[in-house]
Amino acid sequence: MNSFSKDTIRRLNAIPILEVARKLNIDVKKKTALCWLHGDTNASFSFDLKRNRWKCFGCDAKGGVIDLVTAKTNLSFPDSCQWLCSEFNISHSFNRRINIHEIKAIVKPEIKEFLPDSEVYQWIIDNAGISSAAKEYIAAKRHFHESIIEQYKINSS
Repeated sequence: MNSFSKDTIRRLNAIPILEVARKLNIDVKKKTALCWLHGDTNASFSFDLKRNRWKCFGCDAKGGVIDLVTAKTNLSFPDSCQWLCSEFNISHSFNRRINIHEIKAIVKPEIKEFLPDSEVYQWIIDNAGISSAAKEYIAAKRHFHESIIEQYKINSS
């Protein structure tokens, strides 16, 4: 089986997603559609034109251009790429094989999370404050004892 080059996959994922949706006969209205994956009756399928991605808020399916073709047609990844190449007149090369990890990196770049260290969290806890009215409400209306308020470092600013 032939593999697509990184360049071809990038070019396929750059095709405007609404154009692909129209070729797939997805009825798009105001960047939303009914999701065929879970028998949608309210449009929960949404297109993000800036990121060129899609997501269904009903079943949490999501992805890019190639993923959309795969989800709508049940074609394999290579067959979805081939379909896009033929539908959008994109020539492709098979100059080298790429492995699944390279494909995943191209299709869905890994997002590194920023996690501050424990000192940052401790500073937030130590310095977070509430208003005097909020503190009064917690003590008077919710009947929190003053020792509980102090134990959990709830303080007024």
